[in-house]
Amino acid sequence: MGPYAHSGASKRPLSFGRPRKQVVTAPSRFPWRLAATLLAAAVLLVGAYGTYTYVSAYQTYRGFAPPSDPHGVSAGRTLNVTFYSRALHSRRHYLVYEPPGYDALVRAGKRLPVFYMLHGSPGIPDLYLKVGDVGVALDVLLHEHRVRPMLIVIPDGSNGSIWTDTEWADTPSGNYESFITDVIDDVDHRFATIPSRLDRALAGYSEGAYASINYTFHHLDTVSIAESWSGYFSQTATGVFRHADPTALTYNSPARDLLRIAPRLRRVPLSVFIYSGEADPTTLVGESFAASLAAAGAHVFATAYPGAHDWALWRARMYQSLRFASRFFGHRRRGRSSLNLVSARQLATQHELYDIHHRRTEIAFCNRFGPTWRPYCPQLLAEVAPPVQLAVTLTRPGRAVLAPGAALHGFLSSSRAARVTLTVTLRRARHHLRRGRRRTIRIASASAVFAAAGVVPISVPLTPAGRRALGAGGAVKLTIAATARSAAGGVYNAVLTVRVAP
Repeated sequence: MGPYAHSGASKRPLSFGRPRKQVVTAPSRFPWRLAATLLAAAVLLVGAYGTYTYVSAYQTYRGFAPPSDPHGVSAGRTLNVTFYSRALHSRRHYLVYEPPGYDALVRAGKRLPVFYMLHGSPGIPDLYLKVGDVGVALDVLLHEHRVRPMLIVIPDGSNGSIWTDTEWADTPSGNYESFITDVIDDVDHRFATIPSRLDRALAGYSEGAYASINYTFHHLDTVSIAESWSGYFSQTATGVFRHADPTALTYNSPARDLLRIAPRLRRVPLSVFIYSGEADPTTLVGESFAASLAAAGAHVFATAYPGAHDWALWRARMYQSLRFASRFFGHRRRGRSSLNLVSARQLATQHELYDIHHRRTEIAFCNRFGPTWRPYCPQLLAEVAPPVQLAVTLTRPGRAVLAPGAALHGFLSSSRAARVTLTVTLRRARHHLRRGRRRTIRIASASAVFAAAGVVPISVPLTPAGRRALGAGGAVKLTIAATARSAAGGVYNAVLTVRVAP
């Protein structure tokens, strides 16, 4: 019959000898594991992408909504202009925001005044448009016929570093004051401008605020309107001025250079808008300078608004800044000065309220995203359940705090009136056993009293044993035991242990 046996439709070889081992294949779990791995990776990627987009949007818009013109309001156009700067011996750029209808105005033979804006440090030109909303502000004001059509020009004063600290001044680090003049010349060459000092305004925030006044003092024949938003008015031998002599420091300090230009201010019209936040430490300095500038003959409007040294203040006042410049474009007669000064007591109250708000915002941000996102994030946090809600914040200990008499510095935050007592102990991460227990070293104790809701600073002194333990190197653990007694008599406790790397 041959080697095959007939068995229906199939034919199998006959087996002669040792029987073959039967192999049983179990269902593979590999595809399921792969699918689970891919799913987990997808979840992580989605989470990472969400975090990245949030942080990126925050960096771009600083928490504000992206700029958008209201319905029915025509939008202007942003241009990025590149040119060669003779002052910096390189190709530089600046942004230009053309008002809506600019081309039609040019065809009709119209020429426009120019509002120059200088960024702070760190800063980039885009912040004015994406955070300050200056383009939308101009569009709305033009739509309502409350300002004249104008060009907005924002130079890029970066020097290649992260902080872009140039003070917009001519120093060995670069001729950035002369760079501003290069920008003005190039704008007059490319655009339909009115090439007159009466139709040029210069403004800025922080470092840009200082530079707007400093440049105007040096170039009264070029600019007739200056605005200082949260600025300062003196220089010291630090930063780009670290090698400057006393003469150069005086020349670049508007508060001291005022004596030099005062005789000209009686003949040359100059309008200055100076403002800062009530919680800004420089407010009193700015108001003192404003009073001196008005006494010298300039037309000055100075005041302090609720707020601090941030974009929340500058964005809120953008409409007012544009209206101030528009009001005095082309006019020789400027009117009387207006100094709306506040008392030191009012400023102290505003500083305290802002500090409370800022600290609470800090803690909320860090609780959400973790301390790695911001260098100022609290290292130690603890909360006690309502109605007290205590937050404990201490700076991370380092070598700098190991000197005799040193302390751990931080803040206590409470939503209601309470009396708080802190006990901070230090525990070595290594297994130092003493009678079956890990060795614990008490650093110190401290207490704080809240008459009402708020944030109070606190210092916890280091005991000699605590200093020796921190200075011994190696990882340690800090344990904070917080006891809060509310005004109603309730007692709440919280304990937090945080590992501190060497």
